[in-house]
Amino acid sequence: MRITLLTLFTLLLTVFIGHAQGDLSRFRDMRASSAENEFKRMGYELAGIDKSSTSIIQYWYNDRRRSCVAATINDGRVRFAIETKDQKCFDKMDRSSNNYNRRYDNNNRYDNNNRYSSRASSLDDLKGMKDWEAYNELDRMGYERQHNFRDDGRDYIVWYNNRLKKCIKSWQSGGYIKGIAGSDECGKINYIKGWDRYRAYRELEDRGYREQRGFRDDGKDYKVWYNYRIRKCIKTWESNRKIAGVAGSKRCN
Repeated sequence: MRITLLTLFTLLLTVFIGHAQGDLSRFRDMRASSAENEFKRMGYELAGIDKSSTSIIQYWYNDRRRSCVAATINDGRVRFAIETKDQKCFDKMDRSSNNYNRRYDNNNRYDNNNRYSSRASSLDDLKGMKDWEAYNELDRMGYERQHNFRDDGRDYIVWYNNRLKKCIKSWQSGGYIKGIAGSDECGKINYIKGWDRYRAYRELEDRGYREQRGFRDDGKDYKVWYNYRIRKCIKTWESNRKIAGVAGSKRCN
């Protein structure tokens, strides 16, 4: 019996840790100091740091899982955290960021071998770039990360530029950007269906939606949300504390 209980406990712990490590979206907008404590709690150690004129990129390495996360920090907060296959993480950067000599060009850009590279002047320039570097460039261009989705066996990240009113999607393989294309996914929110309600509500707020009102209809309790940026009104409803559905709504007015 003791072995059975121990096995069960180990299984539950493994599932919990795996879930926690897979959900990197919760680091978005987290204070850098809080994110550092959370990474350490999850078993990661700081492997190295890259700096540019506008941001800091921290590499967090988990030896047991052979997993590396790159966290981009601006103004003391995490802009986004992603899994990466950057070799410096797997080398565990035995050279610290203090003695790891980085040479910058006039645009403050660099690559791992100290070869100069220029800033991306267009979205096409991002193809072939390292994932974290491209994401940093997208952030510099004014694109905000929206959400992830999977289609035809490929994982995409959706980005929106409020100034340009432009929606794009990116995909990567082996830690490098393989493509950038236009997308109609920026207004879609159906992916939160099945999520825990509180996690879904945080996601809606992160996406720019604000709760307007609640109402009850046909035995269901609804919440109405409005996104002032994209001028879209939606409603959500729950079942067993999870999001049971998302649909457009005309009740925001």
